[in-house]
Amino acid sequence: MSKKNPFDKYMKNIFNKIYLANVGNRLRELENPSNVDCKRWIWELIQNAKDSISERKDRKNVDIEINVENDFYQFKHNGSPFTMENLTALLYKYSEGKKNNSESTGRFGTGFLTTHSLSKTVKISSDVIDEEDNSVNGFNVTLFREGEENELLDGLKRTEDSYEKLENTLGWTTYEYIAKTKRNREAGKLGIQNFKENICLVMLFCPEINNIKLNDNGKIFTIERDNEINEENNQFQKISFKMKDDDIIYKRIFIYYKINEKNKELSTKFDKDRNLRITCAIEIDENNNIIINKILPCLFCSLPLVGSEKHELPFFINSPDFEPDSERQALLLDGVENDEKTGKITNAGINKMIILRTMEIYNDFLCY
Repeated sequence: MSKKNPFDKYMKNIFNKIYLANVGNRLRELENPSNVDCKRWIWELIQNAKDSISERKDRKNVDIEINVENDFYQFKHNGSPFTMENLTALLYKYSEGKKNNSESTGRFGTGFLTTHSLSKTVKISSDVIDEEDNSVNGFNVTLFREGEENELLDGLKRTEDSYEKLENTLGWTTYEYIAKTKRNREAGKLGIQNFKENICLVMLFCPEINNIKLNDNGKIFTIERDNEINEENNQFQKISFKMKDDDIIYKRIFIYYKINEKNKELSTKFDKDRNLRITCAIEIDENNNIIINKILPCLFCSLPLVGSEKHELPFFINSPDFEPDSERQALLLDGVENDEKTGKITNAGINKMIILRTMEIYNDFLCY
């Protein structure tokens, strides 16, 4: 006779309280999302698309489609299927973050909640891997995250009940939102605008994003990599992007410098061999004049740190090793650079180390 677990009757209650603690405060903030939140929702979905293939050696890139029709927003990508573990993490809001996977920005944690600035009800369709026999099946599930306390818990039960396993595979992961309030609609427009402004740099810094197409109420926006040229000594590279925004066709050109070097401080902090990865870039016109745009963020952790625009630098910095705040709006710079007890570099120390290293790189830019 199996022994009854004396904790079973309390576990569900405790789990519910943890879930409410994890999502409650953030969802209340998103009742009236800030402009930063309204601009960020689209980057959270792009992050999940690129991170879906981070552990797949057989996948080098992902395609993304964004469709807007009035108040309906659909985001889809053809990245890897869910595992049951990360699908569960999405439903119950949990992320291990990027510390356990240096190639991943961190999936389905606090950041994904930002997409609720569009709507707190999200329909998700995708494929999931059955870990018992390694088979793949499609599924549908709807996240219900309206209300507070008991309403949120009722929504969690509705989410669980909405899960539907399909007989066929879908091949694409799709998120669907319907903007219901005035602020939801404003969030939709701000997100799309921010996407158009920054997507060139994101594709420069994230080569795993192969192709993106936006259909905004019949107006088609596309971007494709044009040509990439190695400059002298292979240190500097030039890349251009062909842009089409409805009937307007134009080109954006960047010169960039990339390093990927072994780093003692990071290796010691994470107890594994780690490289420091930095890409610095400047935008130029067809006559090689430097273009400065103070509206755009200059700091990227693969994706733009929307909200960090107060940091004004004469070039763009990207590092997936940056340690931003939990909402990825700013870099942590205050505090000691090394932990007094362990001697290991702190998050603030990592950010300072990266920025100081980019000063050397920018000097190379000026010489070039």
